[in-house]
Amino acid sequence: MIDYLKREARTVHRQPQPLWLHKVNGTRVNLLGKPVPTALGLTQEDLITGGSRPEDNVLRGEFNDPRLAALLRTLDDTAVLAWAYPGIATPSRATRTTTSST
Repeated sequence: MIDYLKREARTVHRQPQPLWLHKVNGTRVNLLGKPVPTALGLTQEDLITGGSRPEDNVLRGEFNDPRLAALLRTLDDTAVLAWAYPGIATPSRATRTTTSST
């Protein structure tokens, strides 16, 4: 019973600790964003993944879509910025909003 309580206390003590303070096989867990001391400005994530991200393959196909390219060409910067704010539903309304406020 005492051994069980000790194991339970150890487990409960570890639960609120941040992930990077946990140990696995006696070694602390490193975050992927941790800089690599010998690499110039690289993180562990850069070295492990080779710089690619899971969404890169999907986005590569999206940006090659001619419909998206045509849409992006029609929007000017002020419309895109205004569209990002809540309450502006369409690019045309965003253009009216930004041109009337300047």
